[in-house]
Amino acid sequence: TGAVANAVYVVYSKKLLEASTPIRVLFWTQLAGLGLSLPFIQFERPPTSPVEYSAATWGSLIFIGLVYFTVSMVVFFRILTRLGAGQIMVSTYLQPVFGVLTATTLLGERITMPMIAGGVLVLAATALATAE
Repeated sequence: TGAVANAVYVVYSKKLLEASTPIRVLFWTQLAGLGLSLPFIQFERPPTSPVEYSAATWGSLIFIGLVYFTVSMVVFFRILTRLGAGQIMVSTYLQPVFGVLTATTLLGERITMPMIAGGVLVLAATALATAE
């Protein structure tokens, strides 16, 4: 269901971007997502109360939400205006590859042979899917 939801989001966003700006599309889609998610919050039980979060935790959450997520989504929407939805959907499979590379670079994580094999497989499949 996640792949279907992502596909609907990409196609719908592409249509919205024909009539609006990336910032507006980001704002309204996130507001709609928040509204649709609110009924389900009652089923979530956080391990600690948000009131108990430290200043560093709140700072990290604000940075991730306002800076990292916003910038990455605006870049995504700008790319979406230039490429087809199919090309964008294929490129989402590259996210784990970049995640592993980032974890290795920033956090000192070890890359294992299965990770390398998976990365090569993802890169090859992406190249095949986008070849003309």
